[in-house]
Amino acid sequence: MNFNQKKVKEGAVTVGGMIAGAVVSRVGAGVIPLKNDKMKHGILTVLPLLAAGLVKNKTLQNVALGASVTQAGYLIKSFVEKTENKTIKQAFGMGCPMENEPIIIYANEDLSALNAPSVEDYEFLKEEQEFLGNPNAEIAEFSAV
Repeated sequence: MNFNQKKVKEGAVTVGGMIAGAVVSRVGAGVIPLKNDKMKHGILTVLPLLAAGLVKNKTLQNVALGASVTQAGYLIKSFVEKTENKTIKQAFGMGCPMENEPIIIYANEDLSALNAPSVEDYEFLKEEQEFLGNPNAEIAEFSAV
């Protein structure tokens, strides 16, 4: 198998165009004065697809497709955000993979220290601390072959 540098460059240009489309679509979503988010994301999913079909320039098509894919993700997220299924929430960026709420670390008012959650706040951290702090914990031994 040969490394094809031309295809890598073309792929990078495609990804760059799609990222630009994602950025443009997020700015557009913030500017459009619709209160109904499902309608807003639906419109911003369909319009770029139509634009991609009308233009001949491949870079502009990639920008349009990036915008459409981004807004389609937001549209799907708006339909499934009330689900209790952790896998669906994780897939659409609606929750921390470890817990229902993310761990947030922020500075206190005088910025002299960080207010991080204590180990007692999160069950999975307790288990980790117990394992790491236990001198009798089993340690796997590996040998070079």
